[in-house]
Amino acid sequence: MKRAIPNLLLLLFIFILQFGYGQANMEDVVYLKNGSIVRGIIIEQIPNQSLKIQTNDRSIFLFKVEEVEKMTRENIPGTSLAKIERKKNGYVNITEINFCQGITGDKLDDNVKASNKDRSFGFKTVNGYQASEHFSIGLGLGIDRYIEATLVPITLDMRFPLLIHKTSPVFNFGIGGSAGLGDAKGGFTTNFGFGIRSYTSNNSAFILNLGYKLQSSQIEFFEYSYTSFKPIAKKVTFGFLSINAGFSF
Repeated sequence: MKRAIPNLLLLLFIFILQFGYGQANMEDVVYLKNGSIVRGIIIEQIPNQSLKIQTNDRSIFLFKVEEVEKMTRENIPGTSLAKIERKKNGYVNITEINFCQGITGDKLDDNVKASNKDRSFGFKTVNGYQASEHFSIGLGLGIDRYIEATLVPITLDMRFPLLIHKTSPVFNFGIGGSAGLGDAKGGFTTNFGFGIRSYTSNNSAFILNLGYKLQSSQIEFFEYSYTSFKPIAKKVTFGFLSINAGFSF
């Protein structure tokens, strides 16, 4: 668990950076009853009396409350969605980091069940093709470092954005296999999840997903009898809760 906390903090840091980027593209807008519009940052506001707003050229304006029609926060001109080109088709790369925490185990035999206290921190890159604004498919290659093993997953990766907006919910699904490094034994792997995709610039988007992953591997345990015990290797499939964050280009 001590190792899990820094991993989760790193993912949270990435999310905060994305949130901060979005806020940096916003500004205060004051609409006056005389038809004027003033854009900038509200630096002082006295309820039911007045407000001060500083414009981009550092000018400061003071308005009485009775002069103001409404106040809003809007995109800075030139950074609205209309100015951002969303990728519609063509080559796409998705690069993510991920953290997985084991939540479900598997049976070793009729009497023994292996609990899953494993966890991993990993990296994946997907190179593929975006067929439309609602579907992309590609080949994913990554590396997952578990407590006692390192696996290299190779998966067929599919993404399904649900909306044609700057920010959209996204369903994702992957299936393939993992090869083990050293003495580790990999096997079948699949994952599915749900999250968001938010464009930050032309054809580039931030992605954050929460999902579930199944990973097969080989473990050894001892089978006991009345007279002896012997080591047995068996394929098992463990389930993991996963958090993925990254960017698509």
